Amino acid sequence: MSISIFPNVRGSLYSGARTDEVDRAVALLGDVLALGGQDAGFARFSLAEICFTQSADADAWAHPRALEEIESSGRGPAELVGAELLEGRGEYGEALRWFDRAISAEAPDDSPRSDGGAQYPR
Repeated sequence: MSISIFPNVRGSLYSGARTDEVDRAVALLGDVLALGGQDAGFARFSLAEICFTQSADADAWAHPRALEEIESSGRGPAELVGAELLEGRGEYGEALRWFDRAISAEAPDDSPRSDGGAQYPR
């Protein structure tokens, strides 16, 4: 099954598989990474979580680092997920960096938000 056929269920595909079928989850997440965009950011943090769970910390840290190197990664929601993952691990300094990164992804006050939502004064 190609992950690109069902873009609205990508999250459920890999989050459900993550608990029972790590190899399958990693393969699905690889498909999502290949597609790029904001979903790739979520995939990176899901892969990091899998690696942390398997005590492969060096591999886990490679995923957020790779996301940092991508200038236009659809920043925002994926970074919040990453920050929460790191906060849950007690990595407070790194979590704060990712929370800051997510917040900085907000559109400037003089430009329209991409989601069409209301803008709030800073």
